[in-house]
Amino acid sequence: MYSKQEKINIIEQAAAWALLVQQRDLSSAEQQQFEQWLQQSTFHAQAWQNIEQLQQKFQQLPTEIAAPVIKKQRTYKVEVKHLLMLLATLPSLLILYYLNSIQQWSADYRTTTGERKTVQLEDGGRILLNANTAIDIDYSRNSRSIILRKGEIWIETQHDVLQRPFWVKTPQGAAQALGTKYLVKIEQQQAYVAVQQGAVAIQSLSGQQQYLSAGQQVYFNVDQIKKVEQLHPQQLSWTQGFLLVKDMPLQQFVERIKPYQKGYIYLDPALQQLRISGNYPIDDLAKLYKMLQHTYGVEISHYMHGHWVYIQKQAH
Repeated sequence: MYSKQEKINIIEQAAAWALLVQQRDLSSAEQQQFEQWLQQSTFHAQAWQNIEQLQQKFQQLPTEIAAPVIKKQRTYKVEVKHLLMLLATLPSLLILYYLNSIQQWSADYRTTTGERKTVQLEDGGRILLNANTAIDIDYSRNSRSIILRKGEIWIETQHDVLQRPFWVKTPQGAAQALGTKYLVKIEQQQAYVAVQQGAVAIQSLSGQQQYLSAGQQVYFNVDQIKKVEQLHPQQLSWTQGFLLVKDMPLQQFVERIKPYQKGYIYLDPALQQLRISGNYPIDDLAKLYKMLQHTYGVEISHYMHGHWVYIQKQAH
């Protein structure tokens, strides 16, 4: 049985072999070394198989996705040309993505695209993981810590008989619960905290501190904590299975639904600033897309069993 760090090392080795194979043919000696590496354990073989599956999935895209798009929309030849150029580089990009995702994939708990998960804590608390989220749980005699590696979580804490402090730690800093229900999210190079009940004490990595009470939210990065704002209810709507939006640009809305859409979403640039409002189900994307079509008159096409979504203006 490998430790977590040993598994990470094996995954890194698999990605290194894949990059080498992508660049050139292996020499006889290298081929022998690779086969010996592959046969070391079932985990070695599984790590290699995961990379191969990623490559095979995207190698199919030009014929199964790009060709139908070209045939259907000749006015988008420039965009499709750029897409095909990108697809040609995907094997290497996927391997680099694989390397970049190692820390998330080795987490104690994680979710994939379109998945949400509830984790019950040993002290009676509860954590809800949004899609594409990864956490570690570190409970000791002196403290309770949740390490948020990626994504977004909703936390409901419970009284601890040992009176240990409860922390959510991110690369930007930490948020200590003071008897509360709250949300923590990593968004690019900053973290976001929203408090629905109780209070939270925030500390950035640089040492800045901020107290949040119920109904407040704030963004912070490594260096500073930004201005405290009133909590926007739509930030919490995903915990109920919906995205609540009001007067939101369609481009921003598409970014919000990407964690739930397996595959790729292409948005016609002419629609990027279209303002939309409503309550959209994230567990039923087919219904979500129908709502967009019916309310705003956009045309939405699906390819590759729904893994490619194409949003454009309706043809007249």
